[in-house]
Amino acid sequence: MPNIVQEAARSIITDLDPFETAVDIAIARGGRFLATLAESTLEARVGPLMTHSAIMSTLATVTALGEVRNNVINTRRELAVTRVKAGLRETSFGSLPGCPPAEAKADGKITVAA
Repeated sequence: MPNIVQEAARSIITDLDPFETAVDIAIARGGRFLATLAESTLEARVGPLMTHSAIMSTLATVTALGEVRNNVINTRRELAVTRVKAGLRETSFGSLPGCPPAEAKADGKITVAA
């Protein structure tokens, strides 16, 4: 197996892990900020109209971050399939909890277990 392919796989996963972490951090921080907005509105007793627009914008942002997370998970799944196609079964693509394992069939087709 060419060493250059293994090195490329390592580079990819080395950059993917911090990307996934950054997305999760952004979701967590967005959630905390949303909580702060709601709690501060209640504590200040200013009524919901004062911060409604900011809360709705933050909700939309956190929802969009959820879509980003979903797409990053799909990227990891695709990389797991690519790993098998490239014959890199022994090269780890990190932990794949919740990600169905990809299996190469004798006919050369790749399937992902449901």
